[in-house]
Amino acid sequence: MDIFDKYSALAERHGQLAATGTDPFGVCMDRIISATEALVNGKSVILFGTNNYLGLTFDPDCIEAAVRSVQSQGTGTTGSRIANGTYGSHRALEEAIAAFLVKKGRHGLSHRVSGQPGDNCRRRWTARRDLPGR
Repeated sequence: MDIFDKYSALAERHGQLAATGTDPFGVCMDRIISATEALVNGKSVILFGTNNYLGLTFDPDCIEAAVRSVQSQGTGTTGSRIANGTYGSHRALEEAIAAFLVKKGRHGLSHRVSGQPGDNCRRRWTARRDLPGR
């Protein structure tokens, strides 16, 4: 028994799809046009699977802030918090968001993120309820 045996059916289906000339893992975007559009094989396509929820990918203020951040912090060390620790700026942002949410009357974030089981669920519940239209 191999630890990847549970993926054999998925691998088989992927192989069948790839055999038709269509491989969802092989899609290459030639160019990003906007927060929601790209060129793939010379054709304009809508990007449904991005994480650009707020549409800020090309916002001038966000680009300027990103440039300043890279100039002062570098391109990043990457890695998980458990392996590399937490950046002070990340903690400050989390605390500012928590304070903002508590001020809005949401008490699920009345404490700094403690890492206790259930905290992540409470944070997600609180954040979802604060989104427009929720």
